[in-house]
Amino acid sequence: AAAAQPTFPAYFARSWQRGICLVGVDAMPAGVEQLDFGFRITAARIIAGIWLSTLLIRLWYLQGIHGAYYRDQSENNRTRAIRTEAPRGNIYDRTGRLLVHNRPAFNAALMLEDTPDVKGTIRKLAEITSRDEEQLLAQFSSRKAGRKFEPQVVMYDISREELAKIKVNTHNLPGVIITEVPTRAYPNNSVAALLFGYAREISKTQLETYRDRGYRQGDTIGQSGLEKQFEEVLRGRAGYVQVEADARGNRRDELGIIDARPGNDLYLTIDIDLQRAAEEGLAGLRVAVVALDVNTGEVLVLASGPSFD
Repeated sequence: AAAAQPTFPAYFARSWQRGICLVGVDAMPAGVEQLDFGFRITAARIIAGIWLSTLLIRLWYLQGIHGAYYRDQSENNRTRAIRTEAPRGNIYDRTGRLLVHNRPAFNAALMLEDTPDVKGTIRKLAEITSRDEEQLLAQFSSRKAGRKFEPQVVMYDISREELAKIKVNTHNLPGVIITEVPTRAYPNNSVAALLFGYAREISKTQLETYRDRGYRQGDTIGQSGLEKQFEEVLRGRAGYVQVEADARGNRRDELGIIDARPGNDLYLTIDIDLQRAAEEGLAGLRVAVVALDVNTGEVLVLASGPSFD
């Protein structure tokens, strides 16, 4: 009688015991060949199904759940609007001589969304510009956190040398940009300093109070003297620059500009020559002097000591 056809498991086991490697199907009996081919087809279908399911789940996760987020990120990586501070109005004396004006200053700022390691980037900035790292970190941390797509200033009024060093090392400073801002300048140095007062970046407390008036982190606001008293007159309206940037936050092109509107100029009744003479006479004294025009009542001199620069 013919020998019984070996079953697939038994045939497989005996073949391995004899040291036979089942490479092809030619050495297999017909029934075993059919079983082996069917097993391969089933395994391939299962693997393909798992792979396709994983792909579809991932696609649904990216486009279905987080589609809006990644679309916004993609647009923001291409273009962004950078707010530009408006120049404050100039201040003149009664004869039209310039007393307070603006000069351009450069700040080093971070675009937080393009800066994966904020502390590491600030550390590199300190090394490149020979600044104190702890001071820069403390200064940056003390500011109220702004929106990620708005520049956050790290270094104010940098020198031309520091500007050149930062520009050369841009590839090592992801997210670092240079912003140009108007800064107050005083042609007569300390003359009438108490009268003019001063303006500086808005504080956290002030920002909470004045945010509804259009102020943002980094804006300049009058803190004392005429700068504070006539804030609404001297203050301008901010502008915006729409720029194209790469993934590291570096500018590639300017796509559009909304010009900032300068503040209004302020004309005083003060005579700067009389003001200077009065302050020179008050040197070292703790007194005040007021001089009026007897015909009009206009204030010609308003000085007190000691003053500041």
